Amino acid sequence: GFMEIELPTEKHSPTGHYNASLYLVHKKGYHQAFLGSTQFDVEEFQADTLKITTHLKPALNKNWSATGWLDEMSLKGEVNLTNLFGTPAQQRKVTGRINLSPVDFSFERYQGYQFTDPLRDDKAKQQSIHRTLPQQLTDADGKAVFDLNLDEFKAGTYQLRLSAEGFEPDGGRSVKARSQIMVSPLHQLVGYKADGALDYLKRKQARTITFIAINPNLEPLALGSLKLQRVLKQPVSTLVKQPNGTFQYETIIKDKILDSQAFSIELAGSSLQLDSLEAGDYELRLLDEGDSLLSRVPYTIAAAGNMAGNLEKEAVLRLKLNKQDYKAGEQIELNI
Repeated sequence: GFMEIELPTEKHSPTGHYNASLYLVHKKGYHQAFLGSTQFDVEEFQADTLKITTHLKPALNKNWSATGWLDEMSLKGEVNLTNLFGTPAQQRKVTGRINLSPVDFSFERYQGYQFTDPLRDDKAKQQSIHRTLPQQLTDADGKAVFDLNLDEFKAGTYQLRLSAEGFEPDGGRSVKARSQIMVSPLHQLVGYKADGALDYLKRKQARTITFIAINPNLEPLALGSLKLQRVLKQPVSTLVKQPNGTFQYETIIKDKILDSQAFSIELAGSSLQLDSLEAGDYELRLLDEGDSLLSRVPYTIAAAGNMAGNLEKEAVLRLKLNKQDYKAGEQIELNI
């Protein structure tokens, strides 16, 4: 999964600040999903006379640990500017900008677990946000502080990057530094892990799902008073009004709640066996006592069954393979 791209510079390459972003590209050519980004500078080499560091800190939670995400939307971006000999660089101009990029939850400590972001709208296009911060001057200790209030942005999970630049007294040459942190207003997160693939289960095949709950410091939590729903994703035909005012039958996916039960997550996690008796596309939904979504687990049962009863107006076929890769001469199993 490793890929490397080299961008050689030439003597005539423009100097300045560059941003490189990586996206998954849809087959129609537009950006489908943001994977990550980085920033770099191209400039002529000159020895620096200043040193700069940046730190992102919560404005209120002094006990926050940088292991997970920050659930406080009021932050401070601290910039420290010193001379090469370590003395504070006083009354120096400092500029800053922030970049907010939507990201998915993923933690090395919990490899294999899938975390649902309740704030993510899968139908909405994910966009990055860029803001230039008001210019600051360093104080007697060589420090400058940017107040970052993220409440003005749409609630979501972001990778926050602070870029700061400190200038020489004449305002020409400068030094730069960056810091980044994951931010989200969520105070807890639920993840799940299966003991095998979920996209192609055979009838009566055993499959175990384990749920865990964690806090922003990635410490395990126990959650009670939860509701676990089993939902059938059922294709149905419906009349949909077209842009020209006419109506046309289209196939949509309708959610049918099959059953609901009380559930709780222990400190060490809680497990359950999937019901794999009937063919179809399903989803487990874990809700809190206020019916807010905490986690969703999609899975497919591939077996004989008539799933086209609600598609009387148009024929819809979908093929699902039992795995992604096959060896030469190997038998391919599929579900229609």
